Amino acid sequence: MDLSQTAQNCVNVAFLWIGFGVAVGLTARALLPGEEPKGTLGTVLVGVGGSSVGLLLLSVFWRSQPLNPISPMGFFVSLLAAIGILLVFRFSLTLWKRRPKTKMGNSIDKEQ
Repeated sequence: MDLSQTAQNCVNVAFLWIGFGVAVGLTARALLPGEEPKGTLGTVLVGVGGSSVGLLLLSVFWRSQPLNPISPMGFFVSLLAAIGILLVFRFSLTLWKRRPKTKMGNSIDKEQ
C-alpha cells in the first residue's frame, strides 16, 4: 500500500515525535523515580507531553532564530517540562491521598 507524500510525511513526523517523547520520558523517569504510573503508555505520555510543552515554551520565548525542536537544547527543555509534569502529578497524587473519605468513598465537603 502506497501512501501519498503528505501522508507519509505525517506518519514520519508522528513516529519522530513518539520516539523523541519516549527518549525524554525514559530520561525523566530515570532522573526522578517515583510512584507515578509506570509502563510504556505512561512513559510515552509523560515524554510526549513534556516534549510538547517544553518545545512550545522554547518556541514562544526564543524567537531570535529558527530552531530544530529535536536538538540538544530541545531535548533539555523537553526533559525539564517532563520532570515538571511528573512533579505536578506527584503533588496532585499527594493531595488526593490526603483528602478525608466518607464511608461511601466520597470526599467530605467542609461546607456541609
